[in-house]
Amino acid sequence: MLNTENSMSILFILLFALCAESKTLTFTDMSTNNVHKKTNTDMKTSNIVIRVMTYNILEGAYPAGPPSYTSGHPAYSNKDRSEEIIGFIKSKNPDILLLQECNGWADPDNTRLQQFSAQLDMPYKAIAPNHGSYKVALLSKYPIVDYTYLSDDVYYYWNILTTKIQLTPSCPIEVASTHFAWWGMPGYSKMTEEQKKQTYIKQRSSLMAYFQKYLNRNLIIGGDWNHSAKQSPFDQGNLHDAISNLGYGKNSLNRFHPEKNPIDNIYLSPSGKFIILNCETFPEAKDLSDHLPLMAEISVITEKEITDKK
Repeated sequence: MLNTENSMSILFILLFALCAESKTLTFTDMSTNNVHKKTNTDMKTSNIVIRVMTYNILEGAYPAGPPSYTSGHPAYSNKDRSEEIIGFIKSKNPDILLLQECNGWADPDNTRLQQFSAQLDMPYKAIAPNHGSYKVALLSKYPIVDYTYLSDDVYYYWNILTTKIQLTPSCPIEVASTHFAWWGMPGYSKMTEEQKKQTYIKQRSSLMAYFQKYLNRNLIIGGDWNHSAKQSPFDQGNLHDAISNLGYGKNSLNRFHPEKNPIDNIYLSPSGKFIILNCETFPEAKDLSDHLPLMAEISVITEKEITDKK
């Protein structure tokens, strides 16, 4: 029979062994859990702020005029405005630039597009036709990994250039530049009112189908819509109301075109990824084009994979 001292010693040894075994089991369980977590990665959200500018630069920033509807606007002159426009854009430092009326930009060497790209330090770029002489373009500091445009049909004087832009490795968004038809253009002057109406309905129907298609995607679209908040051509209902009724912009600024510049707009799809922080126009650029540039500061919710390292 063991004495009391020996019994206590044996009991202490047994307790120590059990504790050691318990620690070993705990460590093993944690290791197993870690392996499990590595095969089931979590997603962590964060935000990235981008500045998106839309700008109709008037006749490709080349000498532009003077057509009769300008009423003596100073942008219609015999001078090349590209350096002044580039300087202005650079001073506002957008991350993504949507351009309209890039007339003369589709030469084989893309000379004008290359000029803007290099001087603005926006290496990623794409261009699409607006049929007739008009073009739409998009430049970006973030990689453009794909692009497409809406129509090759010359029935349209306008187009939508849609790009896929990679903000982060796990966060692509789609950004589009557009220029809707203006019914005072020479191409429409020989049409009857009914022909104009049918052309308008066809273009508008394609536009609304585009908006519906991209409704649940992370889309930012801006441009020269040639429609103010009060215009309702051919009794079809206001274009901006129709866009807003689909949900574009309702979670931020439902429709943000300042009163002094009512036809240039930026819309956001209701995907829940975008938050408008600020939106402004720049009256100091009034002599550079017959449109003012519009820029929105947008917070984009991004996601990235994380691994629990417990």
